Amino acid sequence: MALQVITQGTEGRLLEKTRELRHDVNTNYAMHFHFSQLKAEYRSDFQLKIVINIICDVFRESAGSLYFCRDGDIYVIYHGDNKSLVDKALFQARYLFMDDPLANNTDGTENDAFCTVYDLGFQWNSFYKNLPGLLSSAVRVEIRRENARTEGQGNEARQMSPVNLVKLMDDLQKIDMSQALRQQSICVKQGNGPLRPVFNEIYVHISYLSNMLGNKYNLTSDRILFKYITRELDKYVLGMLGSQPAFHFKRALSININLETILSPIFTKFCEDIKSIPPSSVVFEINVGNVFVDLEAFKAALELTQAKGYRICVDGLTATSFVHVDRASLGFDLAKVFWNADMKSALSSDENKRFAEAINRCGNNRMILCRCDSVHAIEYGQALGISLFQGRHTDRELNPSSTIIN
Repeated sequence: MALQVITQGTEGRLLEKTRELRHDVNTNYAMHFHFSQLKAEYRSDFQLKIVINIICDVFRESAGSLYFCRDGDIYVIYHGDNKSLVDKALFQARYLFMDDPLANNTDGTENDAFCTVYDLGFQWNSFYKNLPGLLSSAVRVEIRRENARTEGQGNEARQMSPVNLVKLMDDLQKIDMSQALRQQSICVKQGNGPLRPVFNEIYVHISYLSNMLGNKYNLTSDRILFKYITRELDKYVLGMLGSQPAFHFKRALSININLETILSPIFTKFCEDIKSIPPSSVVFEINVGNVFVDLEAFKAALELTQAKGYRICVDGLTATSFVHVDRASLGFDLAKVFWNADMKSALSSDENKRFAEAINRCGNNRMILCRCDSVHAIEYGQALGISLFQGRHTDRELNPSSTIIN
């Protein structure tokens, strides 16, 4: 056994692991090394790698995880009751940085700010409540960059803060999220024939969820923190579908999901739960932004899902971005492009010609035109060879008496 060193998706995985330990009856210790507060000359990548090696060596025969965060802070979660190992790791790490004020006070005494140690058996709440500090420091630069980008665009929405994120996660445990679940059909239409449902997309209606929470949170106001929220929603949806697969998969389903979720133990369990379902009945939708943030993770997720016979759909595409996405080289199965009324200009325009060429490269039967709110969207798509459609117009055609709005 040895510590698992985690350097990718660190903050989210630490948050997830901490929640898993909430009711763990075994002894677990957490250590938070506040290395982001070290002076620059002691905070080089080389020095941080040395301290990681030191800590891993101390716990070389123990189970646990080391989380190396983007701001330089290190968290260790150690599964065991030998407190002397915790003290040994703290002593050796402090010795490495003995000349930095963070390690020792001016009078030679140890600086408590160097590392905080938690016995999670009775200090879990304290550790968990301090995690917003981690999230805040880890995403501070990205949040500032995103806020600067939207400044002056009339975005006066109250920002979703890391502290509010923790409160939100607690509130989500108190509501029946099934009320916020929606399904919307993806339909095939050939010629003048009727729309025929092929599979249903299942997703959480964010606006409705916000209403259920009393509109206390602006869930989408911060792109970075919204990622954490959607990963929690992933867990709920997969858990719900996996609990009664025969009931939920009466028709093929597409499921919105994050790459991080696919590469997590939660997904492994879900696959086990639905092993009786034909793989061709399962499609996973991944947003194009998630794909290009980490192509290596996308390739790993693609390999994992397609090996099981599932299909991957890349969504969030526009007609412009779709032209630059090559399905053959990326290896996904389906693509979903947003419809908007501006697209219905002359079909002979250069933009539409490029779009049509991209559809042919992708494969007409692998392309979904979504957000189709009128018959004009269907007509436009058919003119370009598209046969798969999704949106409020298809909802009305299939269920004219329905009052549910997707």
